[in-house]
Amino acid sequence: MRQTMINEACKKELQERACREIALWMYNAVVLFNVVNYPSFEVMIEATWQYGVAMKPPSSHEVRVLLLKKEVDNIATLMKSYEKE
Repeated sequence: MRQTMINEACKKELQERACREIALWMYNAVVLFNVVNYPSFEVMIEATWQYGVAMKPPSSHEVRVLLLKKEVDNIATLMKSYEKE
């Protein structure tokens, strides 16, 4: 019972720290507060959590070039599939 209470206290402390770091990043990057209401925000948090502790964030180049190109290509593919219908 005592170990469970300690684990819950640690998890709560870790969650508070994570939320604080997310908020600080949002303040520093001037990200609009309502982005936390986007479904993609929750998906991003879940994907990061699933990767685990040692996840390295994407570089500026990866976000600006490589990942953006993949998303543009993905959207183009989706549009083609709708055009065929």
